[in-house]
Amino acid sequence: MNQDNVETSNYDLFKINLGKELCELLHNTDGEIEEIMRNPDGECWIIKKGAGEVCLGNLQNDVAARNTIEIVASSMRVTCDRKRPTLIGEIPVLKYRFTGILPEPAEKPMWSIRIPSPRIYTLEDYEKSLVMTPQQTQMLKKWLDDRQNILIIGSTNSGKTTLTNACLHYTSKYNERHVLIEDTRELRCSARNKALLRAGDYASIEQLIAVTMRLTPKRIVVGEARTGVVAQVLIEACNTGHKGVMCTIHANSALDGLYRVGELIRQVQNLVPEEIARAINAVIFIQAAQDSSWRRVTEMALVKGYSGEFQLDYIKED
Repeated sequence: MNQDNVETSNYDLFKINLGKELCELLHNTDGEIEEIMRNPDGECWIIKKGAGEVCLGNLQNDVAARNTIEIVASSMRVTCDRKRPTLIGEIPVLKYRFTGILPEPAEKPMWSIRIPSPRIYTLEDYEKSLVMTPQQTQMLKKWLDDRQNILIIGSTNSGKTTLTNACLHYTSKYNERHVLIEDTRELRCSARNKALLRAGDYASIEQLIAVTMRLTPKRIVVGEARTGVVAQVLIEACNTGHKGVMCTIHANSALDGLYRVGELIRQVQNLVPEEIARAINAVIFIQAAQDSSWRRVTEMALVKGYSGEFQLDYIKED
């Protein structure tokens, strides 16, 4: 059986164990459902735009939940069991982000599926829907035109990746080589000259960033900086002549995003903050409402340097 057939077979088993009601939610096409979750007590929840977290009741028993996690692990050719009870990856065929936890960390199996937006929003869409102001939109376009190194910052489910995809939609008009690096397929790029690299057991994100620097990229986009090694290699790439770099990171403000980069890097080596200030040219902070009814870009700033603290020149509305 070839790999495509194996993946299709795994997906069929995945759907059987997920159950009809959850499968229907998984295939929603209106973009209203952003995440499906199963808690250890058996209750299933969704995150829905405008409604926040909604309980659906007990839609999957413990055996089916365990099978769901193990099928995803099998499709990724890894083991998820008592010795390795956590799994981060993507479901077969659809490639949606999947997180699973087996006992003992969780009392009973639990999992979460992040559902990407079915459409790619443009920067013009952001302006029309008031996620960004006209001034913010024009400034971001200028940063992208100038191939500034941009850090996109926000909390979980704030819309960092969706904003990154809007930026990629804008830069795709340029006949420049885009290299996209991530561990789950969420970035979307319509540029003709592009390379999509996915990290896994065979190659880490930091290894892919390092090798990308030898591929003559004009724009490097990293899905997320989660570890010290990734942050370190990313900053090194920015400080060795590479422009047009974009990356997302979890933090609570534009300023906190820069400090978060430093905190990650200090896990693996000493770093003077001035190196971060030289590497990152601009920062964007995006927020979401508790019920996911709205998202807003609330901070945009140029990084002017470091003198005891990061110096930011915030974009102010006229």
